[in-house]
Amino acid sequence: MENCFKIRFYGDFTFGENYQHSYDSMYRSSILRRYGYEFLLNDIKKVFAGALNFVNLETPLTTKQSSNLEHKKFVVHWSDPLIVPDILKKYNIQCVSLGNNHTMDYEKEGLDETLKALKKAEIQYFGAGKNLDEAKKPFKKTIEFNGKKINLYVICGYIYNKDYDIEYNFYAKEDKEGVFDLNLSVLKNEIEKIKNEDKNSFVVVFPHYGTDFQKTLKSQINCSKSCIDFGADMVIGHGPHMINNMEYYKNKVILYSIGNFLFPVDFKKKPVPYNLIAELEFVYEDGEIKINKRLIPIYVPNNSMLPLPRVINEDELNDVINYLSENNPDVKDKIKVEKGEFICIKL
Repeated sequence: MENCFKIRFYGDFTFGENYQHSYDSMYRSSILRRYGYEFLLNDIKKVFAGALNFVNLETPLTTKQSSNLEHKKFVVHWSDPLIVPDILKKYNIQCVSLGNNHTMDYEKEGLDETLKALKKAEIQYFGAGKNLDEAKKPFKKTIEFNGKKINLYVICGYIYNKDYDIEYNFYAKEDKEGVFDLNLSVLKNEIEKIKNEDKNSFVVVFPHYGTDFQKTLKSQINCSKSCIDFGADMVIGHGPHMINNMEYYKNKVILYSIGNFLFPVDFKKKPVPYNLIAELEFVYEDGEIKINKRLIPIYVPNNSMLPLPRVINEDELNDVINYLSENNPDVKDKIKVEKGEFICIKL
């Protein structure tokens, strides 16, 4: 539709080569070897149509064979720097966040290779870079209809973690590569700068935070509410590998975790299988641009050796709503279910 623009945000994304390589070595069982990469997207690929798609790419794209972090971190990620960017481009994934706890798993050389591979495939990246200025630079998209415009900004990064700073050397500095540290004082400056300089701005913070397989933590709440206090218009979190609850704070939406999108790992913890795609739809109506916020719930069986994502069935919807409204029962009164091509939750 000419007077409509959609952007969709997806949670943690990797084809899991490092995990599949281990499974193949131990059990002679690799879904990538057996089925191929694109098989994993077969049941979900229709969601990529008609939107600008933005995923949290939770892996470096590298051919490096070893990392100094292999014996320090619990796990280091890697993905193929040729295959993965080509698939992202083929499936209309134009933007990635690198602001997470795996981007620097193969250190400077791994990051350099990742950035080179993404640039070659013409995929925009945010949340990490060759220095702090590049790492903190937000995504910006101008949506304009008939002379009216909104400038959408998306700030990506990884919440501060002492081990990742001191032991792993993950964070970007003025003259050093790395991921953007979501330090509250820096976030305050960045958000307030955008808001003061651009009266047509809509600011989304897309943070990586929380703890694996845990419900919403105080640190997530503090970071998210602080972002809203600084002037952000919406927070779309990810990191725990499962859905967390949501909240309306100062009449603005906070999604504490949209969970995984594609993460082919047999998680022994058996996390909640429901995850989310967050959609912003900019529509020109009656001389103004209206912003509709929606969730597309998806099912990802992450306690399976073959965790293929798909959109939810109608009989799974109430479970999703219950998870979203946990600790905030008023959420149920504010959301609305829409049934079209996908089952959606309008916020």
